[in-house]
Amino acid sequence: MAEQCDWSKLTDKQRKEIANDGYSDYSSGAPVTVNDNRTIVGWAVGGTTDPGHNGGQVTIVANNPDPNKATNIAVLYRGSSSPLKLTDDHFASDLKQDWIDNDLPEGLNILGSKQSASSVPQLASASKTLKDVIRKYPNAKIDVYGHSLGSMAGQYALADLTPEEAARINGGYLYEGPNVYNSLNDRQKHMADSYAGTGKVFNYIDYLDIIGDVGNFGDYKMVGDRVYVDPSSSSKFWMGSTGLIVRFLYSVAHEHGWGGYQFKDGKFVKTDQVSLARTWQMVDHNMEHFGDIRKALQSSGGGLSDGEKIWLDCDEAGIFVQGMLALIAQGDVQFKDWLDESCSKADEEWKGTLADASGVGGSLSGQEVLDALAQGGATETVICEQPKGRYHESFTKFTAVGEDFTDLAGRIQNAAKSVVSTDQDLAGQLAAMA
Repeated sequence: MAEQCDWSKLTDKQRKEIANDGYSDYSSGAPVTVNDNRTIVGWAVGGTTDPGHNGGQVTIVANNPDPNKATNIAVLYRGSSSPLKLTDDHFASDLKQDWIDNDLPEGLNILGSKQSASSVPQLASASKTLKDVIRKYPNAKIDVYGHSLGSMAGQYALADLTPEEAARINGGYLYEGPNVYNSLNDRQKHMADSYAGTGKVFNYIDYLDIIGDVGNFGDYKMVGDRVYVDPSSSSKFWMGSTGLIVRFLYSVAHEHGWGGYQFKDGKFVKTDQVSLARTWQMVDHNMEHFGDIRKALQSSGGGLSDGEKIWLDCDEAGIFVQGMLALIAQGDVQFKDWLDESCSKADEEWKGTLADASGVGGSLSGQEVLDALAQGGATETVICEQPKGRYHESFTKFTAVGEDFTDLAGRIQNAAKSVVSTDQDLAGQLAAMA
């Protein structure tokens, strides 16, 4: 008998399976499963539907068969129908709605069209669906899943929420979807920026997928955080060693369908990349909030007091310092990987040198080989220990920069608190705005 899973313990691999479940048609009350049907995620509420009658199929999954008792809800947006099913009349209709009526218009939007994403039928319908779910299940945490066109639907739906609605979102897990950010209006971009760096909304991209690369091939702003998965070695071979037509077909048929994804202990094998765009999304969002506070303080009458000016200066400086800390935290991961790899290469270089020398001087003892290498300046210290020392010195300097910014952030925060503690009027206004 299948067991029910704990949603808080779902692995990357299981979440990918849930997104793939969005391509299945469910009857009302049917179980939605992972792990080869051994584990129940939840039950389809109302079955798989097309609420906008535009080909945008969606499945609502609840962790309790009684929706009134559900504490977790997942919204599964389906991606585009496969062109390989063109001979099926039902899928032929879906194909037109997905690719002609939705994928093509939104693709043009992403690439510079003046149209808004709201003009794309399935995206507008996806937004309405998510808002309806939030209203219908006031006590449930909401997760959003989508692949390909379903990812675009999920991105748009999340960006179109109000701050109050967005507070209900537990997570967003979106795969291989073109980046819709540039087709959003200003209000939606502001909401999209609010997800950056929160660890709540993820867009997983295989860089060998030419469809997922649209709007993602570069460091651009997006709805949530972009995560590049590290494609399999076979994917890299086929995409690097074949002709253009074969690469195109392999990318669409294999990479776009999660074919290059790798897992280790249930987690994605991914590449860590520093994203300046994500950092600036965080800064932009915080600066907009800062602007609202400044306007509110200015509108209180009599202009800004000295205490208000100092507090605003501290808050503004703190926003940029926190942005730098976020960038440093991203760089720290890559720097550690570089340090480990470089030190390993230095160790291997010395081992290789010693093995080569021993092979040439087969009659020499180990010490005699070391002495001969030393006469030519090839010692373990020169080849291995000194380079490793320089690598560690560079990492220490980088770490020191982070420590300096952390110290600066603390001093700015303490200065702001000091101003508030001595200015009761300012403290009252900030409390009212909280």
